[in-house]
Amino acid sequence: MGGRHPAIVTLAWALALLPPGLGTAWGQGAPMPRPSKPGFIRAADALLAALGEPGRHSRLPGTDDPAVRAYLAEAQGLTRTLGTAQSPASNLDEFDDLCAKGAKVAVSYSLAGLEDHMTKDMSAAQTASTIQTLQSENVARYFSVMFPALLYTQHCMAVFMPAMEAFMAGLPADQLTDTRREGIRKMRAGVEQQVFGMLRMVADPGLSPKARDRILSQLETDWDGLILTMPSQDRTRIATGLSQLSTTVRSDAKARIAGLGLRVAQVKCGALCSV
Repeated sequence: MGGRHPAIVTLAWALALLPPGLGTAWGQGAPMPRPSKPGFIRAADALLAALGEPGRHSRLPGTDDPAVRAYLAEAQGLTRTLGTAQSPASNLDEFDDLCAKGAKVAVSYSLAGLEDHMTKDMSAAQTASTIQTLQSENVARYFSVMFPALLYTQHCMAVFMPAMEAFMAGLPADQLTDTRREGIRKMRAGVEQQVFGMLRMVADPGLSPKARDRILSQLETDWDGLILTMPSQDRTRIATGLSQLSTTVRSDAKARIAGLGLRVAQVKCGALCSV
């Protein structure tokens, strides 16, 4: 198939449309160095260069690859420190290098092999079904890479949201262009899909208790920043999803799910939420 299929573009923020059957464990990763933003950017650039355009290659490197190990070490390190005094998330000029590059890594693995499965005459329903099946296969195949990569991407988005909220709150009304509105809506859709994707992972009976605890811990850390972007209708969907999940999830996670649900309404709706 020549060129980039439109699905690759429209899924640029759809990082976590993860179906069930995710396996029972996740990779331990390499020993973590002292994380740094420049170190992450170098590792992300090197890995993205090796991965190529999302969807183009059917086989991508795993955790035995030095570039993957270097990226995951930096990403896991920044998942712990980004947004702290050690590594602030207050400069929006860093968002693309830190968050968008992380998102592209996750998308690349999620869509590995897409061009081999797509034709330009496929219907929207066929496209959606093909992508869902492919993602299921790729999550199982690359889980040890995608799991920490998605946790990092979620955390990166969450910790930059207060700075983005402050920027939007101070933006003159005549500078809130249609382009900016559309960008915020796409970002919001990506955040919501990230949340629902992680919640589906929590509900998966095949997921190990260790991985489930790791997801819930990261959601608890990132929750206010993620919810900050969402208007009331999106918050209602999240609250409903949490309520439904609490009836099916393992007993050791019920209270934590309920706690997230209570926090949805406690996050103030500000400038981002109102766009």
